[in-house]
Amino acid sequence: MKKIFTTTLLVLITLTSFATTKKIAYVSTATPKVNGDSLIRKELAKTYTIVDVNAATQDTATVRAACQADSIDMVLVAEPLSSTATGILGIQGVKKPVLNMKVFAYKKAAAAWSWSSSTLWGEDAAALTMTIASGESSHAIFTGLTSPISIISQVGTSKGIDYANITQSLLTAGTLTQLSTITGGTNTCILEIAAGSTMLNVTTSKSFSFPKTYIQFGINTLSQGYLTSDGLKLLVNICNYLTTSTPTNIKTVSSESAFKVISSAGSLSVQVPASGTVKVISISGALVAQKVVSSEASFSLPQGTYVVQYISESTTTAKTVIVK
Repeated sequence: MKKIFTTTLLVLITLTSFATTKKIAYVSTATPKVNGDSLIRKELAKTYTIVDVNAATQDTATVRAACQADSIDMVLVAEPLSSTATGILGIQGVKKPVLNMKVFAYKKAAAAWSWSSSTLWGEDAAALTMTIASGESSHAIFTGLTSPISIISQVGTSKGIDYANITQSLLTAGTLTQLSTITGGTNTCILEIAAGSTMLNVTTSKSFSFPKTYIQFGINTLSQGYLTSDGLKLLVNICNYLTTSTPTNIKTVSSESAFKVISSAGSLSVQVPASGTVKVISISGALVAQKVVSSEASFSLPQGTYVVQYISESTTTAKTVIVK
């Protein structure tokens, strides 16, 4: 009996020693453990292995290679990182799921992603909670949480929860979904971009892709030290969602399939599943036409390539078409 017990114990010890945790490429500065950032790292380290990637001094190619290593399961872009950091564009189009905690995607700057037609983003100076967007309460990232969600207990130096205006995104294909807003307002706290979507970078005038699911959820570094237990749980939930084999938001999939764009000589027509705003944008990012559409609509256009966006409730869906 003693021998059997000893053998079983050795097998369990052996199996445990080979167990591996999933890895997060933690993209930040040379000294990532600053302010409340260390609180996030400590919480994630309970479940994940943190692999530091310094995008402040390493070049784009080095950052991209580190993030796309076979051993990496997802990428987290930390808020302390400058929006014009040396290697920041190494994350753009990276072939891993991404949690971006820095809303530099909306900032027009030399090295920033700049996928907005304007700089409608910032840090809320007072909000402590966020509200789950309509129809999104069953999303996996909100498991065990109820709306409104307490994110921080206080705001640090007037810079708290980061926000963005998703109607200004230059989505060229795929779907962008608003998952939560600042309580009492319409500014987006958390957004999700479906794998396979593309964006126009207005700084480089080139499109780039999101090969894997992308979530943006920003909290200013000065307030991260005040994250609540629910705020930390939300972050862990997001990482758990992104590191599943196929993270999928059912609402995102259905919205994209129901939006149709048909191109013909000198015009294009659209069909939408519900009333919403349709925007026609030039390939350079300029707004060409916009109207509220309840079912179908047509636009007379000169020859060229256009991005057609359908904005309804909390979802933006886009397709790129050629008018001959």
